[in-house]
Amino acid sequence: MLALVVTGDLEPRRWLEVGPPFFMAGLAVMLASLDEFDRRSLLTLGERLHAGISQVGVFSLWLAGSPLRPSRFIPLVTAALKHAA
Repeated sequence: MLALVVTGDLEPRRWLEVGPPFFMAGLAVMLASLDEFDRRSLLTLGERLHAGISQVGVFSLWLAGSPLRPSRFIPLVTAALKHAA
C-alpha cells in the first residue's frame, strides 16, 4: 500500500489490486488531506472506488472501521516521500 501511494499512480485498477474498494477509497480521501498530494485527483479516485466516500459521514464510517490509523500511516507516507525524492 505504501509503495503504491509513493508512486503517485492514481489508476483505480491498481488501487483495487491492493485492497477492497471501500478501504482503498478511504485511503485516497485520507491522502487528499496532505499537502504533498493533489487533493482533487485523490478525491476523484476515492469517488471512483466507492461513491460517496468524500462525504463527511461516509468517510467518518471509514475512519471508525478502518484498521489503518492515520496517525501511524501518514508519518510513514511522509517519510517514504522524502526518501523517494
